[in-house]
Amino acid sequence: MALNSLPDYKIRTMKDDLAKLAGKPEDIRTTKEVAPPEKLPIAPKKFRASLPSTEELITKVFIPKSKKSELPSPPQPKITPSQTKPVKIKKAKPKLLIILIIILLIAMGALGFLYWYGKEKPESPPAEEEYQPETPQPSEYLIPVEETKIISLETNSLSDLLRQEAQLDQPIKSFKRIAILKNENEFLSLSEFLQELEVNYPPYFLPQLKENYNIFLFNQETGKRLLLIVETENIENLREQLTIWEETMLEDFKNFYPIDKPGQPASESFLDDIYRDIAIRYINLPFSTLTINYTIINNLLIIGTSKEAIYTAIDNVLD
Repeated sequence: MALNSLPDYKIRTMKDDLAKLAGKPEDIRTTKEVAPPEKLPIAPKKFRASLPSTEELITKVFIPKSKKSELPSPPQPKITPSQTKPVKIKKAKPKLLIILIIILLIAMGALGFLYWYGKEKPESPPAEEEYQPETPQPSEYLIPVEETKIISLETNSLSDLLRQEAQLDQPIKSFKRIAILKNENEFLSLSEFLQELEVNYPPYFLPQLKENYNIFLFNQETGKRLLLIVETENIENLREQLTIWEETMLEDFKNFYPIDKPGQPASESFLDDIYRDIAIRYINLPFSTLTINYTIINNLLIIGTSKEAIYTAIDNVLD
């Protein structure tokens, strides 16, 4: 059955019912038909929402219950579970806020402490380096040498130390320098060296010399010979002092022979010798292999104990 076609139902009106109740149906009839108003009043919104629609009225009144199930139901909107749940507004947890505040306060305190520590802490003085005494070095070489030996007076006397060194092996015609320590940090000065060997000298001898001096052991076929080489200060004055010293020089240098002791001199006074145009003053004891001699070459004073030793020293200075 179509929705627009209605069944043949008998339509009842209230007119018959009212006539039965009153017994006078004629009193009920209207003598005049009232025209409908041009514009019907509109119900307020609060009432309009509760009124059923025309479709619902027709369904309820005119469509049998058996036929209602045949009618298609209007499509229902799909409702997801998320739509059915009320929306919750997340609120900041008070515990998290407190933790953040505590972390911030700790960080500010740490920064403040670091600033104060860096500003107020006095600079620590630099660590003092452990003092290490410098190893003493002997004076510069005055002639070339093959070897340098450092001896110390803390172990023995100078005469004994020179005697011990003279007994050691050494190449022939070689010079070995002997540097003498008087303690751990100092070498003997020239005046101290002469005093240790009990060498007497004129009062105006040392002022003509510089402090730099070398002591050498020279090895020749007949034994070891000792030489003293000193830088000069005033050559002319030095020559004068040496001439004065010749009278006692042989006796004053008696301890200058570490192995062979000097014998009787071959002459009563010093003699002249020339080697490579260098003047030499000497006395043989009694042979030229053991003498006392001296010369001045360039700015050096050389005092030796053999002709071969002083000749070799001159060669080293000139060559």
